[in-house]
Amino acid sequence: MFSGIRPGVARLFRLGTLQPEATHAEVDAEIAHHLAEREAQLVSRGMSEAEAREEARRRFGDVESAKQRLHQSARRRDSTLAGREYWRTLRNDFAFALRSLRRAPSFLFVAVASLAIGIGANAAMFSVVDAILLKPLAYSDAGELVRVWNEGFAPPGVYDIVSDDATSYSGLAGYEGGTLVSMLSGDDATRVLASRVTTNLLDVLRVQPTIGRGFRADDGTAANAPTVLLSHTLWRDQFGQDNGVIGRSISLNGLPHIVIGVMSARFRLPDVDAALFIPVRAVRGSADYWWTTYLRLVARLKPDASPPSATTELALLLDRARSAFPYRMPDTWGAGATVTRLQETVVGGSRSALLLMMGAVALVLLVACANVATLYMGRAATRARELAVRSALGAGRARIVRLLITECSVVAALGTAAGLALAAVA
Repeated sequence: MFSGIRPGVARLFRLGTLQPEATHAEVDAEIAHHLAEREAQLVSRGMSEAEAREEARRRFGDVESAKQRLHQSARRRDSTLAGREYWRTLRNDFAFALRSLRRAPSFLFVAVASLAIGIGANAAMFSVVDAILLKPLAYSDAGELVRVWNEGFAPPGVYDIVSDDATSYSGLAGYEGGTLVSMLSGDDATRVLASRVTTNLLDVLRVQPTIGRGFRADDGTAANAPTVLLSHTLWRDQFGQDNGVIGRSISLNGLPHIVIGVMSARFRLPDVDAALFIPVRAVRGSADYWWTTYLRLVARLKPDASPPSATTELALLLDRARSAFPYRMPDTWGAGATVTRLQETVVGGSRSALLLMMGAVALVLLVACANVATLYMGRAATRARELAVRSALGAGRARIVRLLITECSVVAALGTAAGLALAAVA
């Protein structure tokens, strides 16, 4: 089937009509005429016909080599002429298509609007699906990252037990869901979302600030002044992208913090859009160590570990942590805790809904295409006389089809442009 279709498509879109046989005959005739003229000239000077023929060929040189050079020159000439003719014809076809569509504004509006709705809905929906389901998380080797105890939150005391005794992870970190704090920088005060994180979080995620430095282990101790990392958005909007912000002191809920770095524009926590990142400073025996601070745990699996094996180990670690609390915890605490790929937890239950919506908008596009096809069937009926006249004047089937395809391409281009604009708004 395809071997039969391919020549037809080639005839529609080839660059002109090249005829190698005619070109070869023209070259052969030109060389033969040149030799005949030289032979006649030599015969008139007293040579016999045989001597004149041999002398003419000797003076001419290698005939076959000359033929090859002339053939190449003729092919280049024909290709250039055919290309010029093709683009001239194509320009004329586009000009005619525009005039024809301008005479049918209702058809053009309905066709472009149908395509715009179908294409716009699909482009907008696919951008969501691509961002959530297809693109990997913005961390290095994101496939190794897992959520530890996806349904629960761990106080620093539990985090320390799991971090110290787990063998499935090359690194375990935690972060809070975020709390609104009052930020004062100079005379400007604003409310921003801050997340307290363990000092090794950036190392586990394998990201680093674009300017300044990340947290060190001693940033989480009372021996050093409180430090803070800024998100790129906060640095841009509140500090005017000033590199001199590093080392500056800002007040958070009345407590001074030293800015040590600014994160990249792509960085965000897996499910928290925080503007500030503050190290957890929980001391053993303090209230924060067992309550008031609750961390979401994220880890990087070792190459020989898997989520199921890490889940089995987590059950044992949480059972040990339950007995370490300074007060009795329910026997069901931590039951059913699992270790899940971070990508899956970010997507959550939205996968099925997103795929269902993608299928729905694909059907919208199919309906739009069916509507446009129906419009073209009606338009073809009104143009039957025009096409018959073109055929009677000598236009071949391929020439008429190419004209119609050019008009369809104009409608498709307008519909696509309108669809992408609609998708950007959506």
